[in-house]
Amino acid sequence: MGFRAEQYGIGLPIGLHMHVCDRRNIVICRFANFDHLSLVDTAAKLLCVDLKGPRYLTGGSGATILMRRATRDDVPRIMQIRAGVRENRLRDPSRVTVEDVFWFVDNPGIFLWEEDSSVVGFSASDPRNGNIFALFVEERYERRGIGQALFECACKVLVDAGCSRMWLTTWPGTRAERFYRKAGWRVTGMHNGNLVFEK
Repeated sequence: MGFRAEQYGIGLPIGLHMHVCDRRNIVICRFANFDHLSLVDTAAKLLCVDLKGPRYLTGGSGATILMRRATRDDVPRIMQIRAGVRENRLRDPSRVTVEDVFWFVDNPGIFLWEEDSSVVGFSASDPRNGNIFALFVEERYERRGIGQALFECACKVLVDAGCSRMWLTTWPGTRAERFYRKAGWRVTGMHNGNLVFEK
């Protein structure tokens, strides 16, 4: 079954062809000569149409990109990515337990970005208090728009939950700080040496 992007209010690059497989709730996109950021942006928009289902995109380079919710089987990889970051490292790794991550998997959801079957980034937010709990991308996949796509998914969970306040913390003087400022978030204070951002 084909569809028009206008049905979902999505502005897509001219020449992008899609097909919806209702049974598996997957959108497959095939195209050539599109840069990676166009692919990332399109994936983010499609995932945010319906956060329940995975979204597959196949680019002209042959790489397959998938945005989906995490399962408990993904938790070891999520913990590995979290432990491997250069900035915003946990001063006390015991503060984030496997049980904590399970809660996010089972409740609001953790969103994953995969390239060629490898998870390279994730995001999570907490609708109980409006917090962006996590946003991390493996170093070699940074600066490709993946963080922005995952960030939008985490924010949508909070918007859909009716959170009147969205907030997060990050180390000062980091790329993360610059990212959130560019996204229009404002610093409202400090907590345990971290900047507190709100939107």
